[in-house]
Amino acid sequence: MRPGHRSATAAAILLAVSAGACDQAAMRTGEPMQSVEQAAQARLDALGIPRADVDSIVLGIERAQESNFITHRAAWVRLKTCQGYIVMNLDRYNEVRDVYTTGNCRLPAR
Repeated sequence: MRPGHRSATAAAILLAVSAGACDQAAMRTGEPMQSVEQAAQARLDALGIPRADVDSIVLGIERAQESNFITHRAAWVRLKTCQGYIVMNLDRYNEVRDVYTTGNCRLPAR
């Protein structure tokens, strides 16, 4: 799922994850849960991408139409230094599972 695209089997919802939603998830699991935005920012920090280089972060979830179950979470990071995105796919606990780039954006060499 990319910004501006829709899946035939799921409805995409762009959102700004609120602290309340994370608090509700933490109550269900008994463990504190970071928001999608916090997870994305932490990964950008780990990659060595300065916060000043971030133009915007678009957050999204994809839900199954039949059950409303969340099937996918992602963060699309637009940088000021390239045309495209750094895309992060997250699991149900908002842990980043993989990162890739689009356009001419590149991840820093490690």
